[in-house]
Amino acid sequence: MRGKHAALALGASEATDFPLQEGAFYGNVFDLDASPPDWHACRGQDQTAGETGGLVDRDCAEPDPLDATLTQCGFTYAGDCADYTPVFPSPYACKKYDPTAGFYGNCHAVSGLKKWPHAKTYRQVITTFVKP
Repeated sequence: MRGKHAALALGASEATDFPLQEGAFYGNVFDLDASPPDWHACRGQDQTAGETGGLVDRDCAEPDPLDATLTQCGFTYAGDCADYTPVFPSPYACKKYDPTAGFYGNCHAVSGLKKWPHAKTYRQVITTFVKP
């Protein structure tokens, strides 16, 4: 897990040991008493590319085939975290990505094309990576 908070800082060998980007998670994920839950997830670059390596059993950043508004773990599905096909622009959920530290920031509950009118911005985001 990587993020803006110091406890989620990238460790010495972490980028090498965990290179596959699963997705990002944000909202009141740690407030189990929140009603209704405000849990969101977007799909990371490697998860978007396909089910390989450690991503085979990782489904919390993927849309539920029975309800595309949710992930397979019940988070609100926000789409892809970034535009992974800039030649043919597609909507995405997060405004920022720090490639050096490996995490997304300023994410939204819905996808947009560089604009998210009337969408709340989540600045505390946890980006997850897995082993190949």
